[in-house]
Amino acid sequence: MKSECERGRKREAVIRRRMAETNLAFSKIVSTPTASAWSQAYSAGRLFAAFSLESDTPRPDDGLSNLGKDLISTFESEFFTLENKDLESIKAAVATTVSRVGEGIKVSLVVCFFSEDVLYLFAAGGAKAILKRDEKIGTVLEGNEGVNIKSASGYVEEADIIVLQTNQFLNTISASTLASALDSNVPEDIAESLAPQVHERTEGGASAVVLVYNKEKVREDEAAAAAAEIVSNNSEETEKETPQDSGEEPTQTEADRVHDEEIGEAKTLPPHETKTVTDINVAAGEAQIDAAGKSRRRFSQGMSLSFLGRFRGLTRQRKIILFIAVILIVLIIVISAFALGRRGATSSDFDAIYNEALTKYEEGQSLRQLNPSLSQDSFRQAQQILLANKDTFDEGSSEDQQIEELLAKVTSGITGDGGQVSVSEVGADQSKMLSLAIDNPKASYFSQNEDFVYFIKSDGITKVDKGNSEEEELIEKSWKQEGGLGLFGSNVYVLDRQNGILKFVPTDDGFSETDYFTGDSPDFSEAAAIAIDGSIYVLHTNGTINKYTRGEEESFEITGLTTNFSSPTRILTSEDFDNIYILDRGNSRIVVLDKAGAFVNSYTAAVIKSAREFDVDEVGGKIYVLSGEKVYQIEI
Repeated sequence: MKSECERGRKREAVIRRRMAETNLAFSKIVSTPTASAWSQAYSAGRLFAAFSLESDTPRPDDGLSNLGKDLISTFESEFFTLENKDLESIKAAVATTVSRVGEGIKVSLVVCFFSEDVLYLFAAGGAKAILKRDEKIGTVLEGNEGVNIKSASGYVEEADIIVLQTNQFLNTISASTLASALDSNVPEDIAESLAPQVHERTEGGASAVVLVYNKEKVREDEAAAAAAEIVSNNSEETEKETPQDSGEEPTQTEADRVHDEEIGEAKTLPPHETKTVTDINVAAGEAQIDAAGKSRRRFSQGMSLSFLGRFRGLTRQRKIILFIAVILIVLIIVISAFALGRRGATSSDFDAIYNEALTKYEEGQSLRQLNPSLSQDSFRQAQQILLANKDTFDEGSSEDQQIEELLAKVTSGITGDGGQVSVSEVGADQSKMLSLAIDNPKASYFSQNEDFVYFIKSDGITKVDKGNSEEEELIEKSWKQEGGLGLFGSNVYVLDRQNGILKFVPTDDGFSETDYFTGDSPDFSEAAAIAIDGSIYVLHTNGTINKYTRGEEESFEITGLTTNFSSPTRILTSEDFDNIYILDRGNSRIVVLDKAGAFVNSYTAAVIKSAREFDVDEVGGKIYVLSGEKVYQIEI
């Protein structure tokens, strides 16, 4: 006889398979294995994974394939024996699985498990999981190159697309190619567009799983079909049974027992208790009418109780009580609906505003761990809705109080910390400016355009050609204490903490120096850096930013940043950038603002604490940070 544990696991498997069929559409992409690389895309109910194994040296035929099968077998054994499947227990199961891989074998895996609308993610070996929600695509988890397991969890929403990718798949399919394929929301179409590129390459470790999440819905036609099937099944069972019409009403104890069993768990009734609806109505009804007399007979004639026959374990008296309760509930609903309808236009306006803001707030809450950037977008949208309509309602009214309460929650959700991000060390050649910063440790400020890098040394400004690395001593020092360097067109700008902003304009024989301000210069004694996009943004050590255009100050207010800057040192933007980037060393983060000063996102990592310079490739979606003598990359 099979144990209860085995039956439980099988029942769970059946349930999860049915749920997966309802909620999840998915497809798999797997490359052809080679002697030195193997991969697999795996699914079981609501559990999905992409695995790959790579060997430093070629293995005999089926060598890696057999190791891969052992890996999957170990993973299944660890996962399906878990009593509670939560973030920590599943992470431990994944870690145990990875620990079984022998030396000389590199493993890359990414695992996801759906618990209703909560998604658990685990990754190692450079594997990655991305999420597409609406028109936005972002990385939700990326594993380190080693065997350490990284994990994340959060809520998924209708039509979310999740892609699980091994490290070799990332090297085979570019981010732009994947983004283009995700224009479709059909997993099979996505896989069909990517699979040929995977198979053209000899990367045996490239595999991926593409999933589309849809919330469980019971359509009316499906419900009707299911009901018809149940009725049909009941009729067939009734025809097969021979009713034993004893003419005696079941005792109260027996009826209660049957009723309890039906509530606790669906069971097949014994033969002597199997009756059609009509049988039960007649048997129970006549006895009750005879006992109760004419008044009850008149009541039963005026109000049909035939539907109550479905409650097989109830006596007629209890059915009448239930019937009255149903009527009362209906009356309460009708009266409540009538009262709500009289609240007027103000109430309708409030409901529309409040519900829209509440929806955005809940979106932000659900995305906190999955995608901090999208989470902040939702919080800010909720805040804008509430602030724009707050004055519509009388101060102190119930509507005003509810808006204030929700606004407080929304504001607490808007944070200056977009969360910890993973960083990877890259070569200094990824950023010419940071490469020169390593070679010139005594230089104080750097700036660049498409063709040249400029930096301030003790005796002036040097220009370096990005193409051939030729250096040119460009401008001799005339300032007293530099506090920033910027470029716009062919002009060079130097912030002098004592004398304002100096503008150097090219001439036939060098550069001519002029003052940027026509009148008195503002106080720049605490200036930390400048950035230019036509206007000049001056970052101060206390975290404030001043904006100047054609020598005149413009209003610039930072909004949505609840964690203030702490010892910021650099600011970057240009006429080609959509945003402004601030190196906030005190908080170990890089903060992104739009050009109106509104918070967009932030990226927190320990290496930023000691960063000297940073560079941004906005088009390529990367930030490069120089910390110590190493360059690190952050995905944006």
